[in-house]
Amino acid sequence: MHGVNKFQQIQRQAARARKIQEEEYKKDQPIFIKALEETEDVPVSVNDDDAGDDLFGEIDKAIALKRQEFIKQGLIKPRQNKKPEPEIENVDELEPEEVVDLEEIKELHGLTQISDDEGEDGSDEKSDFEVSDGDFSNSFDIDFDEFGKTKARIVEPKFKMSLAELLDESKVVPVSVYGNLEVEISGISHDSRVVESSDLFVCCVGRNTDGHLYLSEADKRGAVAVVASKEIDIEATLGCKALVIVEDTNMVLAALAASFFRHPSRSMSVIGITGTNGKTTTAFLIKGMYEAMGLRTGMMSTVAYYVHGDNKLESTKTSPDAVLVQKLMAKMVHNGTEALVMEASSHELALGRCDEVDFDIAVFTNLTRDHLDFHGTEEEYRNAKAKLFSRMGNPNVPVVTFAMENKNADVHPLKFELSLFETQVLVNTPQGILEISSGLLGRHNIYNILAAVAVGIAVGAPLEDIVRGIEEVDAVPGRCELIDEEQAFGVIVDYAHTADGLSRLLDYVRELAPRRIISVFGCVGESDRGKRPMMTKIATDKSDVTILTSDNPKNEDPLDILDDMLAGVGWTMQDYLKHGENDYYPPLPNGHRLFLHDIRRVAVRCAVAMAEEGDMVVVAGKGHETYQIEGDKKEFFDDREECREALQYVDELHQAGIDTSEFPWEKEKAVMAASFIVLSIRGSVPGDLILEKSEHSINGEGEFLTSSCDGKTSCCLHKPPLLRSLRSYNFVLVLPFLFFVGVFPPHDAVLMRGETDKKV
Repeated sequence: MHGVNKFQQIQRQAARARKIQEEEYKKDQPIFIKALEETEDVPVSVNDDDAGDDLFGEIDKAIALKRQEFIKQGLIKPRQNKKPEPEIENVDELEPEEVVDLEEIKELHGLTQISDDEGEDGSDEKSDFEVSDGDFSNSFDIDFDEFGKTKARIVEPKFKMSLAELLDESKVVPVSVYGNLEVEISGISHDSRVVESSDLFVCCVGRNTDGHLYLSEADKRGAVAVVASKEIDIEATLGCKALVIVEDTNMVLAALAASFFRHPSRSMSVIGITGTNGKTTTAFLIKGMYEAMGLRTGMMSTVAYYVHGDNKLESTKTSPDAVLVQKLMAKMVHNGTEALVMEASSHELALGRCDEVDFDIAVFTNLTRDHLDFHGTEEEYRNAKAKLFSRMGNPNVPVVTFAMENKNADVHPLKFELSLFETQVLVNTPQGILEISSGLLGRHNIYNILAAVAVGIAVGAPLEDIVRGIEEVDAVPGRCELIDEEQAFGVIVDYAHTADGLSRLLDYVRELAPRRIISVFGCVGESDRGKRPMMTKIATDKSDVTILTSDNPKNEDPLDILDDMLAGVGWTMQDYLKHGENDYYPPLPNGHRLFLHDIRRVAVRCAVAMAEEGDMVVVAGKGHETYQIEGDKKEFFDDREECREALQYVDELHQAGIDTSEFPWEKEKAVMAASFIVLSIRGSVPGDLILEKSEHSINGEGEFLTSSCDGKTSCCLHKPPLLRSLRSYNFVLVLPFLFFVGVFPPHDAVLMRGETDKKV
C-alpha cells in the first residue's frame, strides 16, 4: 500500500480488522457453547429483586440468560431436567448382590465419593467434590474480567531462503563469489554476538570496529555464509559454506535484510517521523489516532517497540539497525499489524538503516542543532533528515502544514490553555475545528498534537477519531513526566537534551508561573561540545537556580564537560571555585544562581532539597533512559526514581525539623543552626556533635575522623567531594546536606546542644 491513505482505504482496513475479529469469534464459539451447555436454564426468580447485592448470583443469571439466547438461536439444545435420585430408588428388581455390585462399579468409575463423615443412620452429605448434572449454576467458574477479551499471542515468523535466491531478490551484484550459493540461510546478522545457526553474517565496517575481525566468532556461533568487502579465507572456518564479496557491505545490508524478510513495509502503511525534537511524543499520538480508527498499529521509537496495541517488544537498542528494522516490521506484519509509526532519526537515515522502508507518510517536526559530533555540520544534519522524504512511495503526496504562530498553516491552534495537569487546545483544520483536552503538558506538546492532527487530516481520518486517539495518550515516558509524591512543589523529568529542547521546556514551565524554576541538566560526553555553553546560557537565563551535572560522560572527564558548560556564563572551573569560597552557588549578573556537581544523584537531590512550595524542579536530559555511562561502565540510573527517592529523603528531614530550603547554600543560616559544635571529646557534654580533625587540611584532601563516647553523637566523613573548594569555616554549613546525600544517617545529622567558644 503506497501513497497517502485515503478514507476509503482506512475504511477497508477497518472492515478487514472487524472481519478478522468475527472469524476469531466464530473460531472460539464452540468453546463458549460447550461451556454454556453445562449450565442450567434461566431460574424462575431471574427477575426477582430479592437478590440484593449478590454479585455471583447476578453473574449466574447473566450466564443463564446468555444460554437461553443461544437456545433461541438454535445453537444449543434445551437440556431436559433430570431427576436422578428417584430413578436410583426404583431398583426393586435388582437382587441384593446386584445392588452391591452396582455400587462397586460406581466407585470404580469415580461417580461418587464416600464421605468419612457418613452417619450410622445412613444419611450421607454430598461431598464438596461431587459433581452431578444440574449443579453448574453455582460452580461455573469463568474469569469475567477476561471474558470476551483475547490476549494477542505474538508469533515469531520463520524465514528461509537460499543465498542465491537472496542475492537475486535483493539485486545485490557481487564482485566475486565462492562456495555453494545454494546453502540455505534462516537468518541474517551483522553482529557476531547475536549470530545463530544457519545465519548469513555480513561483515560491516563501523566507526570504531570492523566486522571482518569477528568472522571466527560468527563461524563458531553457526554462520553458514558470509558477505564481506575484503578477501577472506573461509577454508579455515568450521561451517561457512559460501562467501560473497561486495564493494561495500554497509550499502547492501538494508537490501539484503529487506529481501530476506519479504519487504514487510510494502504490506502495511508506514508513517515516518523525523526532526530534532518531538518525534517520540508525536509517534505515540499518531499511534493512538490510528488505533482509534480501528487499525492494528505498531510503533518503533526510542522509548519502546510495539507490535500493535499494548503488545510491547523487549529490546536493548533504542536506535534499530537495518536488520532489526526489517525483522521487527516482518514480525508486525506476521501478527496482523496494519500500520506502523516509526521514528526516523538522523543517524538511521544517514547510515542507510531506512533505505529499504517504503514510507507512505513523512512527518517533519522541527530542525535545530544536534548530533554535530556525528554529522559534522548543520548542513549534513539537515540533509540526513531530508532523506526520509526520498523514501516516499508516492511522489505525488499532498502536503499538510502545521504551525503554532502561522495562521496560514493548514493546521494551527486558535486558542489554548496550559496547566500543570492538562493542556486544552482548539485546533483549526481544513475539515473543521477540533477541541482537544490532553494530559500532555506544555506548549511544545501542543506542537506535537498539531503534527498528529495534520497526519489525520492527510489520511482523511474522521475528526472524532483524531480527537479520541490524541486524548487517549495521557503521558509519554520521560517526556515532561510529572513526579508526584504529594509534595508541595512540582518535579518534572524530561528528555530535553538540546539547546532548543531545553529552551522550549523551560518556556513551558515558566508559563505555569512557578515561584522559582530549579533546573538540573548535563551534557553527554564525547558528543557535540558546541552546544554545552549554549545550553548553560539558556538554563541560567530561564531558571532561577541552575545545577550543572553529568549525563553519560563516557570516557570524557566530567569536570572537563562542566568546564565547557561554564563557558556559557563566561566562567571557567577556576572562576567557579573562586566564587564558591564565599557562597556555595554564586550569583549571576541577572540575579540567578548557579551550582555544579559532577555526581548526578547529588545534583538531583540538591534541587529537590532546596525546593519549596510553589517551586518547579526540572530534571532534563535523560527522560526515559535508565542508565549512566561512565568510562566503559554502564550502570542503572533513572532520573524518575532518583527524584522519588530524593522526595522521600526530604520528607524525612522535614519531619525531623530540618529546613533544607537553603542548605548548604546560606552560610549564615547554617552557622546559626550549628552554633554548638565541639572539636574533641574533652569538654563536651551529652548531645554535642563531636568532630576530630585529621592531620590533613580540609581544603581538598582533608577528612574528618570521628570519636564518640557514651551519650555523645558522632559522624564520619571521608574526603567528601563537596569539600574540594571549601575552607574549614565552611564545614558547618554542609553538615545537613552531607546527610542528605547519604554520608551519614539521620540521627547523626541533627545538630545538638552544647557550649564552646571554639570556631570550626
